[in-house]
Amino acid sequence: MLDLATANYGSNNVSVLLGNGDGTFQAAQTYATAGFNPEFVAVGDVNLDGRQDLAVAQSGSTPSLVSVLLGNGDGSFQPARIFATGQGSLSVAIGDVNGDGRPDLVAANYYSNDVSVLLGNGDGTFQAAQSFPTAGMNPVTVAVGDFNGDGRPDLAVTNGANTTSGAVPGNLAVLLGNGDGTFQAARTIDVGITPAFVAVRDVNGDGRPDLAVANFRSNDVSVLLGNGDGTFQAPRNFDTGTGPLSMAVGDVNSDGQADLAVANFDFNIRGPNTVSVLLGNGDGTFREPVSFGAGVNPTSVAIGDLNGDGRPDLVVTNFNSDNVSVLINNTAVSSSTFTLTVTKAGNGSGTVTSSPPGINCGATCSAVYDSGTVVTLTATADAGSTVTGGSGCDAVSGTTCTVTMSAARAVTATFSPSP
Repeated sequence: MLDLATANYGSNNVSVLLGNGDGTFQAAQTYATAGFNPEFVAVGDVNLDGRQDLAVAQSGSTPSLVSVLLGNGDGSFQPARIFATGQGSLSVAIGDVNGDGRPDLVAANYYSNDVSVLLGNGDGTFQAAQSFPTAGMNPVTVAVGDFNGDGRPDLAVTNGANTTSGAVPGNLAVLLGNGDGTFQAARTIDVGITPAFVAVRDVNGDGRPDLAVANFRSNDVSVLLGNGDGTFQAPRNFDTGTGPLSMAVGDVNSDGQADLAVANFDFNIRGPNTVSVLLGNGDGTFREPVSFGAGVNPTSVAIGDLNGDGRPDLVVTNFNSDNVSVLINNTAVSSSTFTLTVTKAGNGSGTVTSSPPGINCGATCSAVYDSGTVVTLTATADAGSTVTGGSGCDAVSGTTCTVTMSAARAVTATFSPSP
């Protein structure tokens, strides 16, 4: 069952809502973040004990902080531990940026115009922050992905306000990783006006990570198809609602193509207060947005199957109504399609990709295939890790396995640190 965690800006805590498995949730439990103005929460196992932990970016402290709340495995969390970042941390991402098998933190710092990288010690503590300029003003969000296919994590950062001559307000920065937790100088790409959120996903099925950016003041999303070498094609823009502030990528209509769900903040508290869904065509383009009502001033959106019916649902946080909206998916699912789910296990790190495309785990760990489709999965270990096993395959050859889709299937790939 899926649970929810939200960062609460005004009350300096996070709320955890445990799921009942039917799309409803238990009453919120709150945990203090030991700082001021929580902006963003990320979920991951930062101390490698198999339990989900929380990392929370907080903008109101000086310097700003990331709080880490270690999970007890029962939906409760230990008291927050704090780690200094830059000035005005608005978001945080979790990933192994130096290839040692230990999760690290990356925070986007709005006022110091940089990102902070905090290398993990593997026990839930982190080394002192290293800072890398984003070549633009007011970084808002950061995402981690391997954009040039060298096995080293890279960063994408939205700079909300860039006033350099000839540039529209804001840009997107890409920082290629060196594999040791440091990054090359940022390269910038103009997108829409006031980019507020960036997501990484292969949206055209070519096996290369692409970027999708929500642009707050131009009321659209920019989609940048990846060339696989760390560069991207010119952005294509697709309309959303008013004031898109956050975005999630997933297959909401179960056709095997990546779709977009966008939270539209809209300063007018009377509405329309919507989340927009843009169905993907599978080639990196998207259809006209369809809007669904949420609470007052939606700020964030996530995708997941909240009621266990195999269809991805939406959950939206609402800034001025102090609640979350749950939108249950009512898309008809064909009986001739089945879901393949990949789980990564072990203390190492790596990715699992599929042919035909759909799985890129990484970010996308489930996909829907037609009945009878033979799916080949390939496990690729990150630097410092090896592929040591797996389960759930019909046949295995080295680090690849095949699965014939005649029912819903689950495959596990195990990664371990190199000796």
